[in-house]
Amino acid sequence: MSGASIAAEVDAALREVGTEVGNGPYFVTIVRAPDEPTNPWDTGNYGEPEEIEYVCIEQKIDARLIDGTLIMAGDRMFSLTAKDKPEPLTSDKLIVDDILHSIIMVTPKRNAGVAYSYQVQARK
Repeated sequence: MSGASIAAEVDAALREVGTEVGNGPYFVTIVRAPDEPTNPWDTGNYGEPEEIEYVCIEQKIDARLIDGTLIMAGDRMFSLTAKDKPEPLTSDKLIVDDILHSIIMVTPKRNAGVAYSYQVQARK
């Protein structure tokens, strides 16, 4: 089974879980700032931030893992689809239920070098 087919199966499973336990798939939005100018003399607007929608599930963080340093109380953990989506960056922002979060950590889950999901730790 190829990495791309695993990514497609994970995407379908994330969508199905949302439908089975809620009101349909659960979506979050990654907000990516436009690229910075490559030359210091470049001026002007480099575009609007890009918004990318991901289907996901939220994972419960075990209270024993909250250490006040790497994982803080109030942090949230999500598994995001990787199918046809770019890898989230720690410089991106995450919108969950209309609330803006910082991305603290991204852990891509891979098979044969192809990402099938991204685990994202987010903080208000």
